[in-house]
Amino acid sequence: MSHAESNLMKAAVLASLEMKRLFAPARPRGLVLTACLLAGLAVSLVLLSRQSRPAPFLVLHRPFSTPLSLRDRLDRRIPLTPSWAWVWRLEDKLLGRRKTVNIHADILMLPDPTRATLLSSQVLASPNFRDASGLQVWLLDGAELKALRDRFRQTPGIDFLGRPRITTADGVEASMYVGGPISLNGSTTDVGLKLDCFARVHSKSTDLFVNVTVSEALTNLAVTAAAQRPAASVSIQTNLDIAARLQIPKGSGALLLNSTPGEANHRVFGALIDPP
Repeated sequence: MSHAESNLMKAAVLASLEMKRLFAPARPRGLVLTACLLAGLAVSLVLLSRQSRPAPFLVLHRPFSTPLSLRDRLDRRIPLTPSWAWVWRLEDKLLGRRKTVNIHADILMLPDPTRATLLSSQVLASPNFRDASGLQVWLLDGAELKALRDRFRQTPGIDFLGRPRITTADGVEASMYVGGPISLNGSTTDVGLKLDCFARVHSKSTDLFVNVTVSEALTNLAVTAAAQRPAASVSIQTNLDIAARLQIPKGSGALLLNSTPGEANHRVFGALIDPP
């Protein structure tokens, strides 16, 4: 008997017991909803067991949508009121509580020559994935990730720009933002660090959607034609803009570096992501 079939049988037995307990003339609407919920959860188990695995790494193009299971869609239809708490308890009883997902990341900036030195000294092996945009990805186990972080901290020229931390759950989107608004050309734009993540936890890997942007405000002095005086000109520069889907083996993490060919200041920005 497969794992999915075992879960399905368990769900059917628990559903039968729960139906007998909840069956009462005074709660016909709750009974109908329970039956629909249980049927949906059973179908969800079968569909999830048949899903094909995506590629180990995919570059995502905005706007993109994360995959929602039938369980997620049903959750969105359950009212968030105390009178419906029994439905949430029933769901956890049938399918188990959603697994906690901890996303720990370090946002890095390093000069391009420093990256070349790390590659040539075999501190970094050849990337597992790369594309024409300059994005490179390494999948690293926990020990390699720790050693690499320690090496980065000891290497002159490498700056740690931020250390975002997010605690979420399997199938639950989460995001964080550190920065502030900038008024530019009559409109307001957020500048700083933003991290969005969505994870699906499997027995041997985590299907992780990650979206990282790092931007900064630049001030340049320009001479106005009328007054012949220097005036401040503000612009916004995006240093890091990565949207990707990674299949991260259990106990492993990832390093993502992005450099634009021909960039004037030859800086490379990236994210070091701990095992989820």
